[in-house]
Parts: sequence; structure tokens; C-alpha cells
Amino acid sequence: MKRILAGGFILLSGVLLYLGVHLAAVMYLPHITGWSTPPGKYGTALRETGGYAANLISILLMIGGSLILLIELYFPHAAATYKKALAERNREYEKEHNLRN
Repeated sequence: MKRILAGGFILLSGVLLYLGVHLAAVMYLPHITGWSTPPGKYGTALRETGGYAANLISILLMIGGSLILLIELYFPHAAATYKKALAERNREYEKEHNLRN
């Protein structure tokens, strides 16, 4: 449940950051007098407002949050089996190296 909440908050923060960067660039659009074709008018506004890095971070947050949600909601058994295998390997390691107290 904690991972689902974390994934939701990460996704939500990515969406909010994307909206903030997008709104800042759109509000700056009327002030642009010239631009080149590859980035376009919106790309130029995004560059001039310093939003390229924030735009990339917001997209990465949205992808990361979505992946966490998808894994936790549709493959809950995968995390449980991984935890079980990791705990078993940890016990084997502790037994092999006499680390048990």
C-alpha cells in the first residue's frame, strides 16, 4: 500500500510540474518575436523560460510513478516473491559467514 501511495504522489508531482512548466511557457508565448522551425514557437518559449530541464524531469517523474503503480497494482506477487527470495538469500549468507547472533 505504501508503494501505491508513493507511486501516486510521484505521478501527481510529475503532472503538477509539467502543468507549471507548460503554463509558464504558454504565458510567455506572446512575448516571442522570432523563432526557428525545429523547436518551434513553444520550444523557444520553453527554452527562454528555462523549462527544458523541468519538463524532462516532470516527464521522468510521470513515467516513474506510472511504472510503480503498474507494477504494484498489476504484479503484486512479483514484489512478494522477490522479497521472499531476497530474505532466503540473506539467511543463507548469514549462515555461511556466521553472522547470526
